[in-house]
This record gives sequence, structure tokens and C-alpha cells, in this order.
Amino acid sequence: FILYTSGTVTMPKGAMLTHANIAHNATETGWALEASKENNDRVHCAPPFSHCFGNVFGISMAWLHGIPLYIVKKYDPKKSVEQISKHNLTLTYGTPTQFRKMLPYFNDLEVYKNRCLRSGIMAGEPCPPELIEQMMELGCDIRVIYGLTEASPGTNVTRSSDPIEKKSTAGR
Repeated sequence: FILYTSGTVTMPKGAMLTHANIAHNATETGWALEASKENNDRVHCAPPFSHCFGNVFGISMAWLHGIPLYIVKKYDPKKSVEQISKHNLTLTYGTPTQFRKMLPYFNDLEVYKNRCLRSGIMAGEPCPPELIEQMMELGCDIRVIYGLTEASPGTNVTRSSDPIEKKSTAGR
């Protein structure tokens, strides 16, 4: 599978990802999130599928762990939080910018009526400790994943057992 890099440090380029690499990375991501159909988990995925974040952490992880995936056609923070609440979604993915934009709606009981989130992935840029703490106050134990497209994509991830001061790092 060829996915193009974002071009963060150089010009974007096609990265060839193998079936085994994607399957392994998606499986490990699900384990890090403690995702399972037995937990009645459901994933909310805001990152696009043209990117490793949405493709591997979203589509592949949900499929390999047998859990439903709810997608966002066009990212809208209020509609995203409404979707999470309406469908009792337990996991959510996004960049720190997306989480910052959703946060006011997570704090609005008219929009986020159902406090269903338990975990999620924050990645794509440095993850500020105060943002992770704000999500944790809502009962959502965010995992930070560091990676790059060429690595299919995740290389390091934080865990639920990590102390709060480690939650915003690039992970283990």
C-alpha cells in the first residue's frame, strides 16, 4: 500500500507499507487502547483515510479488533461531539488542534449528553499536557502515539498505566 507522507521535514513522498506492517501496527494500536468488541467499543475517526492516522489507526484497527468505526465526512467539532454522544462512541481520534476545537462541546451538556468516551488517540503534532489533562477530566484517557508514515505509522505510544506527567510524551 502506498501512502504519501505529509512532508513535515522534507518534500512529501510515497511510502510503501506492507500488509504485515499495517496489520501489526493496527493490532498493537488496538491493544494499547485496550479496544475490544467485548467492551462494546466504537471508534470515532476524524483524521482522513488518505493519511496513516485514519487509515491504519482507524480503518485497520477497527476491522482487526471487530469494532464499529464511525467516520466524519467533513470535520466539524460540534457535529463530531454530537456523533460521539448520539452513538455512545468510546474511542476517538484526532490531532491536538481537533481536540482543542471539540473541547468546548465536550463541556456543553446539551451537546455531549452521554459521557461515553473512555480513551482515544492524540497525534500528528506535539500534544500539550494541559489538553490531555482536560480530556482526562472528562473521563477520556488519551493515548499519545508518535510515528511516521514510513513506520506504518506508530512507533511509540503512552499507556493507561503511565503517570500523568508522562501522558503527553511521545510514549514508550
